[in-house]
Amino acid sequence: VELAAQDIRFDVPLADACYEDRQKLCANVPPGSARVIRCLQSQRDKLGVVCRATLMSEEMRFSENIDFQFPMKQACLKEMEEYCQDVPHGNARVIRCLQLKKDDKHFGKACRVEVERYEQESAKDYRLNFRLYNACKGDVGQLCKDACKLQDGEICGGKVLSCLSDNKASIKAEACRKEVTYLEKLEVNDFRMDMVLAEACRNDVSKFCSAVEPGEGRVHKCLREHAAQLAPQCRWGLVSVCV
Repeated sequence: VELAAQDIRFDVPLADACYEDRQKLCANVPPGSARVIRCLQSQRDKLGVVCRATLMSEEMRFSENIDFQFPMKQACLKEMEEYCQDVPHGNARVIRCLQLKKDDKHFGKACRVEVERYEQESAKDYRLNFRLYNACKGDVGQLCKDACKLQDGEICGGKVLSCLSDNKASIKAEACRKEVTYLEKLEVNDFRMDMVLAEACRNDVSKFCSAVEPGEGRVHKCLREHAAQLAPQCRWGLVSVCV
């Protein structure tokens, strides 16, 4: 799995399913260092149905272990040694360790960029967040089964997490409630982590806050300063965010 996550040539199902898409969209991208996989991720909406579904399946498999996140692991070798030396691999434990430590003043920039990229990718669909997906399987089935139609590798765009957040009082699994709370805090801190709000406010962010660096609630603050000028759907979404 580690080789497959690093080089599409070692991931036979993905390589076969995405052969034509790769030739069309990523022909000039050299294999290795997860470059082709990232190329496919960045053009997900252009992929064929079989490629898109297979990519989603492989991404879910890779989300379980830092060893399957090749660029992040390479960028974070020092931080893994410094902050997460005693944390066992698997169940996304090292990834969470890095997430919790990324704001430390000694945390490397390259590693932080990769950790934040992982957070933004996993925010696109709850199935790409190993910890959330596994902790909340039962509650999603009970509370949010109609929030997103899971078919053909299409992404949910934050709809399931939004549903879980809206129904947090009814969540039965304590582990699920903890994961939802953790991700709510990330959303408040970084506008890009709230996919529903980001979509609702895409035009307004571009119009009023394009020069604002994401993180530490800065984009939320900018939008609130322009509340009277925002589109209705953005204004409504912003009101629901407790900063």
